[in-house]
Amino acid sequence: MEGHGEATALVRAIEAAFGNLSVPGDDNLVLNDSGSHLECNQVKAKFRGRHWRSLSLSDLTGEADSLAFFTPEAFRFFLPAFVRASVLDYDRSDLIPMVVVGALMRPTDPCLASYHEARIATLTGKQKRVLRQFLSFLRERHAGHFTPGELDLAQESLAV
Repeated sequence: MEGHGEATALVRAIEAAFGNLSVPGDDNLVLNDSGSHLECNQVKAKFRGRHWRSLSLSDLTGEADSLAFFTPEAFRFFLPAFVRASVLDYDRSDLIPMVVVGALMRPTDPCLASYHEARIATLTGKQKRVLRQFLSFLRERHAGHFTPGELDLAQESLAV
């Protein structure tokens, strides 16, 4: 069960790197807090007052797109829940791993570059290292589920 031990160690590293974060305030969860943006309203309702450690795979199923609507601080706070779900139950995590990898990659659209950089800038060196370990984990076990070079591009965006 070498693979199981590696997954357990990675989950412990995720919890150590992200465990001390405070829950973002309700007014700092989504990019558009005006009340007029449907997706932001739904994401806020789903994640308001929740701690990432309390979110199970069933809580996250169908919610991977939420990552696109989080503020940079909320992105950093909730990202480990999505990463942990991908590690612990990849086969049932649906699109979560693909969306996480996409969220970590530099966007090709220059209009999205500043938002991406703001999200990555919230991550500490330790958090970036754990995310690179996660990408290596995906490469070792599930590389065929990603387009060639995709995992490398995500890893490059996390250079310390």
